[in-house]
Amino acid sequence: MSARQNESNKMHSKTINPPKVIRASASQAEEARILLNEYYREVDVLPRDTPQSVDKFLSNPDSGFWLAYVGDTPAGCVVLRPLGGIDSA
Repeated sequence: MSARQNESNKMHSKTINPPKVIRASASQAEEARILLNEYYREVDVLPRDTPQSVDKFLSNPDSGFWLAYVGDTPAGCVVLRPLGGIDSA
């Protein structure tokens, strides 16, 4: 076996835990707010969600906030919310 194949086998033999994605609840509100604020900073927009609105959003069954974790670290999120003024949206 060549050195390259040996190194490749070592890399593939390590256990890699896939990201875990969960629907956020009130218990993840702080993590949700941290990720939202990081997003606002990165895209250079003014925050539009207050801590209270995030809490309300997390308890609304018509909305969804999914958190992705790598290990125990929140790494990303997806937010879905109804579009105001559009029926069935």
